[in-house]
Amino acid sequence: MSKHDSMPVTESGRIELEPFEGVERWIEQNAAFDCALGLCRVPDCEAVKDLALGWIGHHGRSGVRQDWIMRGEGFAVNWMLHTDRHLPETELFMQDRHSPNWKADLFPMSVYIGFHSPVPMNGVDRLARDGRVCEVIGMPCYADGSFSGGDGILEVLLDGGEDAAWKEIHDFFKNWFADSQEAASRLQQAKNGTVKLGGN
Repeated sequence: MSKHDSMPVTESGRIELEPFEGVERWIEQNAAFDCALGLCRVPDCEAVKDLALGWIGHHGRSGVRQDWIMRGEGFAVNWMLHTDRHLPETELFMQDRHSPNWKADLFPMSVYIGFHSPVPMNGVDRLARDGRVCEVIGMPCYADGSFSGGDGILEVLLDGGEDAAWKEIHDFFKNWFADSQEAASRLQQAKNGTVKLGGN
């Protein structure tokens, strides 16, 4: 079993990993759920209490979703992946409703790759999430990304495995931050007090 598949589909949490080329990394897993089958991730879900509501007010279904995160010098990159791991009940339902190979052309699916920065950069000068503390870097952040930019990472993961995928994520990290003159300049400005970290 690979490291990113080491946590059961019913559990959410952090999969700890050794640093990659000196940069901190980990995987945040969000458990699979299936509100349509009464297996919701939301406590006291009203739709689960009354499945006759159909799709009205319920939270859908999802396999395990993961954020592959790399963080250093206050900056972070996260790649979001919908895996092909679902609840056993979802598997049986979908196989019966569709086909044994129902997810063959759907999952795994790259969803997003983005950055979290403590200082404005890459043309982003407005704090994300209305200035609330970012769970990834521990302070309000400036964030942006691409829904299609991580597709190549998925291809590398499938063809070359986890280490190769992490190398791709590390390349994004270097391009955005480690080798970025703008990032270095912004951090120096923060040290000088002309740019405030996290908008403070």
